[in-house]
Parts: sequence; structure tokens; C-alpha cells
Amino acid sequence: MGLARFPIADLLSDALLELHLPGNKLDAACMLVLAPLLRFDGKLRLLNLSNNLIGPAYPTYEAAGVITLAEALRGSTSLTDLDVSDNRLLGTDRTGAGRVNTGGVRALCASLRTNDSISKLSLANNRLTPEAGALVAEVLNFNKRLLDVDLKLNVIGAKGGAAIANALKGNNTLVALDISANDTCAGMVLPLAEVISHSATMVMLKLDQVELNLQDLGGGTGKSSLDYADTRLQKWDLAVICAYAKRNRHLEHLDLSFNNLGTMTEADTAGIGWIIEALECNGGIKQIVITGNWDAALCQPLLEHFADRVKITWR
Repeated sequence: MGLARFPIADLLSDALLELHLPGNKLDAACMLVLAPLLRFDGKLRLLNLSNNLIGPAYPTYEAAGVITLAEALRGSTSLTDLDVSDNRLLGTDRTGAGRVNTGGVRALCASLRTNDSISKLSLANNRLTPEAGALVAEVLNFNKRLLDVDLKLNVIGAKGGAAIANALKGNNTLVALDISANDTCAGMVLPLAEVISHSATMVMLKLDQVELNLQDLGGGTGKSSLDYADTRLQKWDLAVICAYAKRNRHLEHLDLSFNNLGTMTEADTAGIGWIIEALECNGGIKQIVITGNWDAALCQPLLEHFADRVKITWR
């Protein structure tokens, strides 16, 4: 038990500002001891519990450890940064082995819904399911303090992603969201792209390998030319870029060359359709470069639609 190596007196101190306990093999039993000791009404502003074993565990898979943490957080006034990434919040490990119990995540999200101090939250790599994704969506729907949320490396899929997109319609505080590696699909990305492209607060979104600067995409920085050449963009990044391009009246030149925008299958043309829609909505775009993404045959619909108005470079 990693907790045994930590001085209890330090946990009780009002002067404790940050508590880092990553990789200590802390489990549910440890949390039953640790959580009640933490002073979230003092000066503690950062709690890092990443890379532990927190969550329902064999043989009972009861969620008492996570529930105890949730109860401790309910009265938080000082904590601003909470990292519980790379744990077993649902009871399953990285391979999916174990038994799912949503009780702990449900209690944690209920506490976070009304929390008025935490601004940065990481729930990454906990194998959060679509149901858990919907619980996180409720947090985003009610919480008015969270600025930065990390959900990468989960399995929330289309249902969880759509729930989060719906929650963000009324969220005017979130600034950054990492939702990469989450069984990413059209059902997740397209609703998110549409909602986030209307957001007045979002500045960063990560769907795959690239952190998209949403201020650039939305025209907030006034740039007329956006260069994404050879930046490892994937198909789902393009969906977001096109959603913004439809509305960005500053945008005139867009370089998407040498990325992976058509690599799902050889005949994957979804991205071509998104580009066509963006160009139809935004008559101010004068040039687009798509070299190194699709072959000539797949580019024909795009060339035929806009050859007279937009300079399209595809080879």
C-alpha cells in the first residue's frame, strides 16, 4: 500500500498545496483511509491520483473507494486540479478485464456537477463506457467552473460523445477538451464539431493526434490563411475544420496537404463532402490545398463544383 509511506501529519496540514501520489498502487481500501483525511477546504489545490488501482475491485467490485473520494470532494473550496487518470474507476483494467460497476463514477460525477472549485479534471484512461460518458455530460451541463477536461483513452463512443455534445450547447465555460482515442466515429465527432464550432469559449479540441487551435479556426485571431500541411491531421480533425470553415469569414486560404484525411479506406470520400459543404457555405475561401490525401478520381466532385471560384490544388 503506497499510502503507508506518506506521513499522515502532512495529509492533515492546512499548508499542503499539492499532493502527488501517482503510481502508488492505491486501491479502494487506500481511498477509504485517504479521502476523509484530505483538507479540500484548506489550501490543497492539486491532487494527482493517476496511475493507481482506484475503483471497484475483485472479488466484490463494490465502489466504496470512489464513492468516498466523491463525498470528500463535495465540500471542496480549494482544489482546482484533480487527476484520477489511468485508474479503474468502473472496475475494469486497461484490457477490459473485470466487472463494470458505475456506482463510483456516478457518485463522482454527482459531486462534480455542483463543485465550484475544480477547473481542471482528468478522467483519462479509465475505460469509461458510453453510459459513463453520459454521466460526464451531465457534469458539463451543470458545472460552471470546469475549464479543461481530459477524457482521452476511454470508450465512450457515439452515445457518450453525442451526450457531451448536447451538454456543451449550454456550456459557456469549458475551454479545452481532449476526447481522443474513444472509439471515435461519425456519431461522436459530427455533433461535437457542429456544437463546438458555435462555442464562444472553446480554444482547444483534441480528437486524435493534433490539438486543434479553435481560435484560429473560428477566426478569432483574424488569420486569412491556415496552414495544416503535414501536421498528422486525421479524418475526424477535418470534420471539425470544415465545421469552422463554414463560418469563418476571415478565411481565404486553407492548406490541408499531406495528411491522413482519406485513409480510413481507399474509397473514403466523406472528407470531400465536408469540404464541399464548407465551400458552399463560405464564399470567401479562395484557395484550398489537398495534395497527398486523395487520388484524382476521388477529388473530381470537388473540382467540378468549384473549379471556377476556388483554386483547388490536389496534386
